[in-house]
This record gives sequence, structure tokens and C-alpha cells, in this order.
Amino acid sequence: MNRRQWLSMCAAALAFLRWPRLAGAQDRVFNQAVDAAMTEFGGVSVATARIAPLSEPGLPLRIRGTLLGPDGRTPLGKALVFAYHTDREGLYNSSGTAHSWRLRGAVRTTADGTFEFNTIRPASYPQTRIPQHVHVVLQTPDGRFHAGEWRFADDPMIDADERSRSAAAGTFGWVRPVRTEGGVATIDVTTRVDPSKRFA
Repeated sequence: MNRRQWLSMCAAALAFLRWPRLAGAQDRVFNQAVDAAMTEFGGVSVATARIAPLSEPGLPLRIRGTLLGPDGRTPLGKALVFAYHTDREGLYNSSGTAHSWRLRGAVRTTADGTFEFNTIRPASYPQTRIPQHVHVVLQTPDGRFHAGEWRFADDPMIDADERSRSAAAGTFGWVRPVRTEGGVATIDVTTRVDPSKRFA
């Protein structure tokens, strides 16, 4: 990303924060992008998938997950888990186009709610203090839901307040311990459907 692209992105972000009408337009663009992704991955039937191809440079990352229903106890099978993230340079794509995610993938949860992604570890956005993260969207028979982000406990950009809030969420905390298995950074995540985060 060159300086001009970076300044354009910052200007767009400020506009998004200051003017509700533009924020609404951004929401529509995001929803359209998610709609396209759900159409692309709607036929997925496997519980293990790649986000970044094997040829993608970066630190290998494995995400092992379990999806639970709104009660936080019942495994949710046959749900679509869609995830996307930046590359090792912190970019979603080379053009800077909003909501255009080059590294993206989806899985269908097993009967016991489990799933797995294999990918690379994302980088923070260039010239920011935003922690590394993986975005998550769920599609269930009851609708589509935002599921927040997964972050990494060894990321120094995560401040004490966020660590505390994540810890207070217990099993559903989004700042996850990282361990290495066979040279692959690995995190375990437990996600539940939050009815308050249903797509409009």
C-alpha cells in the first residue's frame, strides 16, 4: 500500500465515523460483500478448510473451533463459519478496495459443532496499533450473525483492558493463547451465536 492509498483509507475511515449516511453506505457495501461470500461458500460441506493457500507467505496458523448455540452449551452443527483476514503485510487486498478480502474461507460445522481453519497469521493494518485479528461471520438456519474477531494473546498491541474484557468472557474470550504444534501456531476458539448480533 503506497502513501496515497493509505491516506485515502484514513480519509474514508474518518468519513465513516463522522457521517451516518456514509456509515450506512459502508454497511451496505459490507453486507453485499458478505452476501457474495455466502453465495460463494454456500455449498461448503467440509469442517476443515484453508483460508490462505499453501503458497501464501507467512507464519502458518491453525484455528481449531467449536460453535455453540445461543445458550452457550448446545453444539451447533451444519452451520457455516466464514472467516477472513489480512495477509502478512496487513492488507486485505493489493488495491485497498473496501470489503474485498483476498484471504477468506468457510467451513460447515460437524454435528458436535467443531471446525478447523488452516491459514497464515495475519498482520496488523499498516501504520496502526490495531491488533492482529481474524473476522468471523456465522450463517445458521436461524439467520446470519456477526461473531466478532479472534485475536492472539502474544500480540503486544493488545492492551490490558482488552485482555481483561476477553478474560471476563471466559470460554468465549476472543484473545486466545497461542501454542506451537509442529511449527504451526495454533489457537482454540469457542464461539456462540449471539442473537443480538443478527445481521439487519
